[in-house]
Amino acid sequence: PDDFYTQIKKAIDNRFSFGFFAYKFDSASKLLQFNSRFTAKNGLFTGGGDQCHFMTKKCFEALKGYNEDYCLMEDFEFVDRVKKQNIPFKIIQSRAIVSARKYNDNSWLKVNLINGFVFLKYKLGFSPKNLKKTYRSLLR
Repeated sequence: PDDFYTQIKKAIDNRFSFGFFAYKFDSASKLLQFNSRFTAKNGLFTGGGDQCHFMTKKCFEALKGYNEDYCLMEDFEFVDRVKKQNIPFKIIQSRAIVSARKYNDNSWLKVNLINGFVFLKYKLGFSPKNLKKTYRSLLR
């Protein structure tokens, strides 16, 4: 959103040391609109996949930053630590705009199946290298 800085500052002023934006795709696709609904509320997929994290320096340092072993799922891994530490977070509802290119180049079903499979492997504790190899082998 054009006023992203103001919204982040307001969230931090309201004692949220971590947060992210809900998003919408740059496409009118009903299926992608469905996907974006999952970014607006706290749930299993909270905070991952292009949700534009923001945090205070104190929060970032307390959590020792992003785990650099991950080149994908790093956002989910970070949010898992936020939740584990009971750090209050804010989901800003004015939507960030996300490219639908990956879905246009593949398909809605294929991208969601691959994302779901890699997410499941992440939750089951597969290594970051395995996640990367799986994702790259399945998605162009």
